Amino acid sequence: MQASAQRSFWFAAIATAVACGVAAQCMSVAQIGTQAPRPPLPVPGVSYVSATYDGQTDHSLFYFNLFGFGDRIKSAKTLVIGSSHAEFGIDAKQFGPTAFNMALGGGEGLTFATALLRKYRPRPSLVVVDSYGPDEGLSTEGARTLSSTPTSSLQYVLNVWSGFLRDWLLQGLLPRLTIGLHTLSWEPPLRSVVMRNWHSADVTMFYSGRLGEFFTDPTKATPIQPIHTRPSIPPSPENLAAILDVAAETVVTTVPYPGFDLALGRKMAEDLRGRFVELAPGKLRFFDSHHVNASSRAIVTKELLKPQP
Repeated sequence: MQASAQRSFWFAAIATAVACGVAAQCMSVAQIGTQAPRPPLPVPGVSYVSATYDGQTDHSLFYFNLFGFGDRIKSAKTLVIGSSHAEFGIDAKQFGPTAFNMALGGGEGLTFATALLRKYRPRPSLVVVDSYGPDEGLSTEGARTLSSTPTSSLQYVLNVWSGFLRDWLLQGLLPRLTIGLHTLSWEPPLRSVVMRNWHSADVTMFYSGRLGEFFTDPTKATPIQPIHTRPSIPPSPENLAAILDVAAETVVTTVPYPGFDLALGRKMAEDLRGRFVELAPGKLRFFDSHHVNASSRAIVTKELLKPQP
């Protein structure tokens, strides 16, 4: 009798859970549409999760030499430095097998990059610098990293990666429900995910739980949009001094964005005693409002690789 009651309890519990899941999925589809298919899982040693809604791992990986990322910065023959414009807009591996893309998103400028240069003291043959500066000083993620420890940063990275795996398993099965003061918000478990190459740190994918992968999808590309963006902030003398003479050759460019300023890039090239490469926005396409997509990244990188006249 007791065994029969237990079976009935578990049957009712499972049936209720399934019914609730189906109801939640139906409500989610009605509110936000069908969720995008899951992206491929990153393979350690090949690619990694750089950023999700839960946080950004690059700063911790780079600064604390987690999984050898600092070693790759130290031994790189080509380093790419800049904000998310260079992160998405320059393909470092096209410069050679030991090239590394140090550019960082999350509103990061050059301050965190110069902290990396001071720490690892690399001696590359070439440094490619994008002139866009989103802000002075450190981003929130950069400040958090510099005030943390190797152990806490490793835990932070593993939490972001495990959170991605959790949301990856739930994508297409259950929605994410956020309870506000007066509203309920339905969202895909995977909101947005950036993946980068394990060796070069070049971006390999930008995924949205609503739209799927759209960094490499040419059908989702748009021309440069005339939207308002905050002006680029010139780098500080301290940051320029940290980059000056790091490499045998310095190339400065400005990956186009709405309202991009060529004069700032030219001045940076002069201050760094480097060469400025001007990029025309006409053929470039963007996967969002101000970052070029994968096909345009190839165009940008090809221009940077042209020999100096």
